[in-house]
Amino acid sequence: MELTKTVFYLEGVDGRFIGYEDPTHGWNGAAIPYFPRESVDAIIRSFDSVPEVSILYDRSKDAYIIIEDMNGEMERTGVEGLDYETVDGVRHLYCIGGWEWLWIVETRISDKPKFNVNLTSKPKETYVGFLILSDGSVKATPTFTTIPTLNEYIGEARRYWDVTDYKVMTSEEAKRRFGYSEHSGSKMSYPNRSMNIKNRIKRRRLL
Repeated sequence: MELTKTVFYLEGVDGRFIGYEDPTHGWNGAAIPYFPRESVDAIIRSFDSVPEVSILYDRSKDAYIIIEDMNGEMERTGVEGLDYETVDGVRHLYCIGGWEWLWIVETRISDKPKFNVNLTSKPKETYVGFLILSDGSVKATPTFTTIPTLNEYIGEARRYWDVTDYKVMTSEEAKRRFGYSEHSGSKMSYPNRSMNIKNRIKRRRLL
């Protein structure tokens, strides 16, 4: 079975993390997530504020070592990377906190409806993301016609910005709530980069 693309979070830990899961399997009411390296790196940064937990990467074993202080006893868990079939093809993933932590599903990206547009239909819905940075500022993404593409953009953005949280909504909702328009959002420029994120995504799909 292909793993579904999903956004997860933990109570008491800042951030939302994109990974994959089998929605038919869980643990004590919690999800069992599988994360790519970029999401694990974001999890590690979020756990900087949780002194009881440390996560280290052992390159020689391609494994993350989770060290937890359990009432004075240090417990170590190794999580090796494995290849999994996902909705995005084969991905190399790590089951961080699976069967251990109470991961919560915020949204299943793969479950978002697809819109069929014809000449008589209403204009296709567009989506925008608002990225909350560690300094408290907010950056608005460009608009996209699909949520998976927008989430791919946000994943790339996290490589350049210290994003602590984000919110995705329709452009119409953003306009109604914040007076947002496609041209009013903060432009995202990346010093010393020859291409912006949107062009990186387009280029990668052509390769």
